[in-house]
Amino acid sequence: MNKNRQKVLEHTKTKYMVFFKYLVFSFLWPFGGLWYALGHVKNKYSKHLFWFFCIYFGFVFIIPKVTANSADSSRIAAAFVELHKQPVSWHSLLEAFYNPAIMLTDIYQTLVSWIVSLFTGNPNILYAVFAAVFGFFYAHNLWIVLDRIKLRHNLIVIVFFTVFAFINPIWNINGVRMWTAGQIFIYGILLIFIEKKKKGLIWILITPLVHFSFLFGFLIVLIYKLVPSKIMLRATTLLFILYLIATFYSQISLLQVRNYLSFLPQVFLTKVNYYTNLYYAADINATVYHWQIIVAKYIIRYVTLLWVIILFLKRKKWMKNDHILNGLFNFGLFFGVFAQIVSNIPSGGRFLSFSNIIFYVIFILFLAKKNYGLKIKIAASLSIPFLLFYLIIVFRQGADFFGFFTLFGNPILALVIKNQLSLAHVVKAIF
Repeated sequence: MNKNRQKVLEHTKTKYMVFFKYLVFSFLWPFGGLWYALGHVKNKYSKHLFWFFCIYFGFVFIIPKVTANSADSSRIAAAFVELHKQPVSWHSLLEAFYNPAIMLTDIYQTLVSWIVSLFTGNPNILYAVFAAVFGFFYAHNLWIVLDRIKLRHNLIVIVFFTVFAFINPIWNINGVRMWTAGQIFIYGILLIFIEKKKKGLIWILITPLVHFSFLFGFLIVLIYKLVPSKIMLRATTLLFILYLIATFYSQISLLQVRNYLSFLPQVFLTKVNYYTNLYYAADINATVYHWQIIVAKYIIRYVTLLWVIILFLKRKKWMKNDHILNGLFNFGLFFGVFAQIVSNIPSGGRFLSFSNIIFYVIFILFLAKKNYGLKIKIAASLSIPFLLFYLIIVFRQGADFFGFFTLFGNPILALVIKNQLSLAHVVKAIF
């Protein structure tokens, strides 16, 4: 008995020593820890190393200066610094939540900013905390999929998985509320449909506290779950038709949307009126995008549509033997109808990103089976160049928020040397 106990203690000690070595290496070179994690995804510590890099990314996150059309992080950081200089009492903070006059409907960002401001006025500390929360769910989402596939020697799956990872990457902490809520939402969906855990619904219920619009996401999931599963599993064709109709339904009246949502409480209705305001819509439409960003947007939209059609046409071959994919595919269509409709509302297009994430999980799990035939392989091979272009554009957008220290630095250097140039700025300077 003593020998067995000693073996257990030695095994536990060895396990913690190994993890400590990985952690020290990752602390000295966080990007190196990320590189190791991605190269050894089956290592049980890889997910933790990936999460640590996310936290470090937030710590060295480049916050642009405040300008007329500055990034969300600029305004959040400026408000945080002001909050540290002029503290707000806990009582005043509570009174502001869900007050129609203030329109403070997203508790998470405000509450975290308030707590962190009690200790520091450094925005990078704040963004390290934001990245820790975002990265926790991000890492879990990636590894829920990674634990079910083999990436090595499978270029098609690698590319599709990278797209899945880059639809909502770590630099989206720039717009912390919506994109963090999205990671939590996807985590809940994967728990429900892949891991068959009911607690996923609890995580989805939390998302409106991060961004109020996920109240609708929660309602969509709730409606889907309230319908008997036997009915939903047999409704694939109907859901597919509705998804196609919603995809090509290009016009929707913002005033009509206001009327549909008039049942909401005043605090949420005030926010809805803001997002469906015709002047707000004009401002969004007037935003100038480079042609590459516009092309990338259409690529992800129509490559996703192509693969939804392919999986629907091939459903008889894989649905019978895979209840997980079957359930997730039907929910993806159901949620996709909602996402396509609201994508016509200013800022509503972000829900398309979460719809696409769900679909790319399905595509990855389907393609990882390797029993899909020559036609599917040809379609996948033809999709790769377009998806690679999409990945390049997304990476370029993210390059405004990270630089030299992200790739080669560590927390100690970041504390000593404050100012850094973004990767995009350096490349522009060189070329």
